[in-house]
Amino acid sequence: MNFSKFLSGRFLAGLALLAGLAGCGPEAPLPHLGIWEVTQVIAAEEGEEAAGGLNALVGQRAVYTRHIAHFESMQCLRPQYTLEPMPADGAAPAVARVDQGALRERIAISCQGETLPPEQGGMLYLRDRDTLLMTWRGGVLYLQRRSQGPSASY
Repeated sequence: MNFSKFLSGRFLAGLALLAGLAGCGPEAPLPHLGIWEVTQVIAAEEGEEAAGGLNALVGQRAVYTRHIAHFESMQCLRPQYTLEPMPADGAAPAVARVDQGALRERIAISCQGETLPPEQGGMLYLRDRDTLLMTWRGGVLYLQRRSQGPSASY
């Protein structure tokens, strides 16, 4: 048996195997996974009481990974995230007091097959790689990325 034919045959078989496995890698990372911190709030209603309750959330952390979605009283194990484009007309009533032209996409969170209500943290709005907006109990929270988190990529 000719050694060069044997070697080239193994080389080609190896390339075919690698080409077949190329599509079997880990899923593409979701842009919102990681640890986030509330840095600013916008109350949907005018008044000191509404703003005061939301302002108390500044500094709170939110965690979104493939294993858990958690903020305040909202906690979901093994969440499902659905990325959606922003509405074509640019209107998302939940974030009406925000410049929506800067929002790239929205992310619906489902827990055990049930979509969480937007006003309870079930809808995130991606502004850029390091800024998320979240609707929460009558307001809009701005969140800044603090880390990717250890399980953000798997």
